[in-house]
Amino acid sequence: MTVLSKNIKVGDLVCCYRRNSQGIGIAIEVIEDFTEATKVDGERMLREINKVHDYSARFVLMDTIVYSSSKPDLVRKYFIYNRGFRKKLKNSFVYVKWLKLPSNNSYSSAPREDWLPREWLKAVK
Repeated sequence: MTVLSKNIKVGDLVCCYRRNSQGIGIAIEVIEDFTEATKVDGERMLREINKVHDYSARFVLMDTIVYSSSKPDLVRKYFIYNRGFRKKLKNSFVYVKWLKLPSNNSYSSAPREDWLPREWLKAVK
């Protein structure tokens, strides 16, 4: 039986434990605190973006924030995963290089490397 751990470090093998086909990947980078790592106050930015009612203006604002940051890929994923947030923001992320893609990412155009919320992953021990 495979033992899974929520304590993920760089270099650990990780899987998406809630998926039918969990996949297997390597944790390349672990971000504990989004705001500290990117110097972007994500919660405040989400509130500002949600105040804009014009759809195209909202995406222009989001792109401005994304491309002015030091980690644009991470900031974009932060907005995607937290766009409809209500109670708990996803602030901890892991950059994973997939050796075997998890289910519903097994189509050929799925990224082999991607940022995912840490709570979606577990380390394989």
